[in-house]
Amino acid sequence: MSGLRFKLSGKHDKRADFGDVTNFCVNLDECLRRAFRAQNGAVAKYPRFKINQLEIGSAIVSLIGDKETIEAVKSNIRRIRDGLTPLYRMRTDDLRRYRALADCLASETASIEIADTVIDEEFRAACDKLISKSPQSYGSAIGRLDGVNVHDRKFFRLYPEGQDRGVECFFAEELYVKVLEAMRKRVQVQGLIQRDPDGVGIDQIRQVQEVRIIPESKDLPSLRSLFGLTASFPNSAADRNSGWD
Repeated sequence: MSGLRFKLSGKHDKRADFGDVTNFCVNLDECLRRAFRAQNGAVAKYPRFKINQLEIGSAIVSLIGDKETIEAVKSNIRRIRDGLTPLYRMRTDDLRRYRALADCLASETASIEIADTVIDEEFRAACDKLISKSPQSYGSAIGRLDGVNVHDRKFFRLYPEGQDRGVECFFAEELYVKVLEAMRKRVQVQGLIQRDPDGVGIDQIRQVQEVRIIPESKDLPSLRSLFGLTASFPNSAADRNSGWD
């Protein structure tokens, strides 16, 4: 098993803030999960990571667990800090999770270290630089609509076809009724599409302009019914001359 050591120091008496440590661990766990899925697929069972060492005051924690996952996270953190491309193809939302490792610096935490790499404003800026490379353009995406949120910013979750995760789509008040009507249906969404840094996957859709319900295949007319309709019309000159004036 491989190890991952991190340290959080408080601003006043060096003692780490409990809330900051908790939030940091949540974000670090997300980074581990995403690194594991990138290497093993979405259906693989996420392994357990255990605390191997814990020191109080400045919170010093050592984790042990799946070697490939831990080494991937450590490598990604170093590469992001150095302005290099991450070890594996990262989604924009993955980069946001790595960026969130620095969030507690705005609270009661003075410094953060992960595997001897400093997490600071420079690290956050490096994440922002990678995120800014994500291409965006107006277009449309087809998928299934689910999960409407109306608190603060209005958005729904779209599960694009051919993509293994949902994306947030932000819309204005005038589309609210149409969004509710499209709940759990196959739709085409038009708006400003932001993609992952590689330009392939969709990260989110902003400024949604249109939500159009697409009929399910089971609701479309069958070939038999279409042939039944055409059978009532003459299909040759002889037919037309014999029965039609």
